[in-house]
Amino acid sequence: MWRICFVVTALQAVPAHADSLTDRVAAAFGHEDPKLQPTIKSDDEIHLTTRMGPVTVFLDRVRAECQRRPENCEVSIKGLVSSTTTIAASSEAAEFNAENVYPVVRPASSLQAMQATVSGDVKRLFISRPYISGAVLLYAIDSPRALRFVNSSDLEHSGLTLDALDKIAV
Repeated sequence: MWRICFVVTALQAVPAHADSLTDRVAAAFGHEDPKLQPTIKSDDEIHLTTRMGPVTVFLDRVRAECQRRPENCEVSIKGLVSSTTTIAASSEAAEFNAENVYPVVRPASSLQAMQATVSGDVKRLFISRPYISGAVLLYAIDSPRALRFVNSSDLEHSGLTLDALDKIAV
């Protein structure tokens, strides 16, 4: 009898450990659009399934806003969920527009976490340059409804080199 209980317990999915804010944001994504299939990867990282492919949402800005203004936390969560689901449904987010490329400094650990979400797909790897110790320079495409980072496929399709992209961004 105990063996059967152990096997059933062992076969159940083990949810990722996350704090309450991450749980609330993941639940909000699931409520807004269950097709997004939110999967918690860490306290500040949620993976979504979109028509453009997998998307990673980092919660650092929402977390900071909720810590600064706890009374507005739900508004911040709703804003993140609403804008992300709108972007996920838009083809505009997938478009590469060199006129809207800007340099963005991120911790090297954030880049590593982001790159892990596209493992196996070399064309989706984000383009980066070392900046200072512990930080990298990424290239963000900012459009009216979306913000995403330039990947290898973007450079290939645009015919740009990393140096040319850097000049455009700066």
